[in-house]
Order: sequence, then structure tokens, then C-alpha cells
Amino acid sequence: MPAGSGCGNPDASVSGPDASVSGPDASVGDPSLSGLSVSNSILSPAFSPATTVYAVKVPFWVDAVQVTATAVDRNATLQINGVMVASGAASAPIGVGAGPTMITVLVQAPGEVQKSYDLVLMRSPSGTDYLKASNTEANDRFGGSSISLSGDTLAVGAYGEAGNATGVNGNQADNSALTSGAVYVYR
Repeated sequence: MPAGSGCGNPDASVSGPDASVSGPDASVGDPSLSGLSVSNSILSPAFSPATTVYAVKVPFWVDAVQVTATAVDRNATLQINGVMVASGAASAPIGVGAGPTMITVLVQAPGEVQKSYDLVLMRSPSGTDYLKASNTEANDRFGGSSISLSGDTLAVGAYGEAGNATGVNGNQADNSALTSGAVYVYR
């Protein structure tokens, strides 16, 4: 084929007097995922092969998740947190801690090309937690007008509390300090 003549392949190149046609390097695979999901949770943003970092909200009652990743290239290998997993198969259960839990999905395609996807799991707070003072009475006004949250510490006021107990393990039955008020601290 003479140099400069078309061969119908837009990725092909033609060179030299004994021209040969060559295309993209077929020995290099695609290290992308075509699917990614985490049991009992939602990825944010929604999955896209081009997006490599996800926030994952996990319900408060879930203490372990399974990750399912599907590779674009059928010859690619997958590791989830360093453990080999078949494409399209769920990982072994991965524990979810109280704080952020990191999970890395590593895709390695033929030609030693790699791509990693990072998942940051966070447990959602429970909407049904119940707090109560240890010595609640009808007119104590527990949480009536003063609640403060800082980090993992919650302070709840009870401006109608009449307890005269002092310190830890004081006499909670002594209500002789009318409207003295109290603050209950939870961690």
C-alpha cells in the first residue's frame, strides 16, 4: 500500500515504502469499572466510570457492607481492600466503624494499567435515639429551651429541675433546691 493512501481505519498509521498498518495497542486493557455498588447504601455521586471518589451513606444499624465491582475489561483483575474478588461478585463483608471507613477498589487491566476507586463510608445518625435524664420529673423542662451539640458531646438543660444533688452519684431524690436547674452531658 503506498504511503498516504487511506485504509479505512481512523486509528491506523501507514509508514515507509513497505508500509504496514497498525492500530491501537491491543495488549493494553481498560482499567475502568462498568458498575460499582455497596450493599445497604447509596453512592454519591451516582456511579460513573470516570468518577473515582465516592461518599457512601450507610444506615446506622449496618455494621458491615459488601462491595460489588464489575470491570469493563473481562481480562482485568479486581482487588477490594487488597483482597482479590471476581468481577461482578460481592466482596466478603467489610466492617463499618463509627467514623469514616475507607474502601479501595483497584482494577488492573492487561498491560499493567491500573485505576483505583475510593469509597468513604459514613454511618448515618439514628433518627430514633432517645435521651432521658436519670431523675426526670414532670416539670423539670428537660430540653425545654437549651440544647447544645459540640463534636460528640451533647449538653441538655433542664431549667425546672429542683434537685439538690451535687457531684456524681448525689442524692437525686432531694428536690429541695426549687428551680435550681441542671445540665445533663452526654458523650
